[in-house]
Amino acid sequence: MMIRLFFYSMLQPLTRPPTNPFGFTLLSLFVVIFWSIATVWLGGQTADLLFLIVGWSEGYLIWDSKHLLTNKLIPVKSEKPFKFNRYL
Repeated sequence: MMIRLFFYSMLQPLTRPPTNPFGFTLLSLFVVIFWSIATVWLGGQTADLLFLIVGWSEGYLIWDSKHLLTNKLIPVKSEKPFKFNRYL
């Protein structure tokens, strides 16, 4: 998972900053967990967190984020007196 996250994050273009830092953040969480497991005994406390982060990483890698950049938000006109726009 760490290797997949590293290569996926390195191959992302720099024009999409919302996706690039999240992959490196997940990768750094793996490093921190493995460092804490290797240096101190935490019992079984880190196993649940490790599986949770593996699930997040797998979901991040299989998620197709291209549709997030192409969909346009359509404003909904409202009869309210305030000037806030509602988006769906």
